[in-house]
Amino acid sequence: MAPSKPLNCLCGSARPLADCCQPYHQGDPGTPPESTDGQWYLYLLECRRGTYIGITNNLAKRYQAHCDGKGARYTRANPPLALLGAQPFPDRAAASRAEYRLKQQSPLQKRQWAQAWPLHDRDTMTPVG
Repeated sequence: MAPSKPLNCLCGSARPLADCCQPYHQGDPGTPPESTDGQWYLYLLECRRGTYIGITNNLAKRYQAHCDGKGARYTRANPPLALLGAQPFPDRAAASRAEYRLKQQSPLQKRQWAQAWPLHDRDTMTPVG
């Protein structure tokens, strides 16, 4: 198997994820995702059959909607098993652009991305910053 190339950041900077210097990548672990301060999140769910990628400004509420069968059509048919990762963005447009780029990645690359953006506290859905 060929070695995988470094995963680039999804902000569009074309830098490797580990080297990206965008200020909103630092996050603020003290700010819960439920806040409505304009912060948006790109998230990856592990579902019964595959993964699901989405964006939201309220990570805990959106994850609960997916679990309750009130989320996207895909997660109604394939209930989520776990929230693998979430990356904060300053606005919806940036999150949407990153969502598009992540959806173009292979399943392995998606999971690698999620490992780079783990959750700090799975109970409160607080991303690590």
